[in-house]
Amino acid sequence: MTLNIAEVAEVTEMEPDQIQEVLEVPKDLAGATTLVFAVKALDEKVAEQEETTNRLVEQLVTYGENRIGKLLENRKYLEGLLYGFAEVKLKDKKERSIKTAAGQFGFRKLPDRAAVIEENEFFKWAEEVKEDELIKRIQRPALDKIKKYIRATGEVPPGCEYTLGQDSFFCKTN
Repeated sequence: MTLNIAEVAEVTEMEPDQIQEVLEVPKDLAGATTLVFAVKALDEKVAEQEETTNRLVEQLVTYGENRIGKLLENRKYLEGLLYGFAEVKLKDKKERSIKTAAGQFGFRKLPDRAAVIEENEFFKWAEEVKEDELIKRIQRPALDKIKKYIRATGEVPPGCEYTLGQDSFFCKTN
């Protein structure tokens, strides 16, 4: 069958197997022109569908981000309630966490942290006091050894900063 211009719109709504059953190679230039119109109509439908899909995806992403934000806000609030409960229940106790049938919550100690803020100042100091073990051979401060040095001597080397590890609240579900 050859397609006439009035049937072009119908082609854009057909399933691929229907088009293959109905259409054939055109017999003349008019038939080929009509098929080109059908291709153009399909291209326009594709562009329109892509635009619609992109808009819907954007709306879905926005919805998801808003919903996830609300859920995370609610989770943070619930963790705050659990934090208050844990603070009271674990005060002056050896235990650091509370186990429940649904999960566990409590406090865990974060590691101490040593950071070299001004490397040149630190290296100058380390050379002067002969604390070579605080320096790795590749000329980077050995942070673990710096932490040990600070803990042992109570002295924070120049160019360094020391922060005691703080309790960090956690909530883990089963």
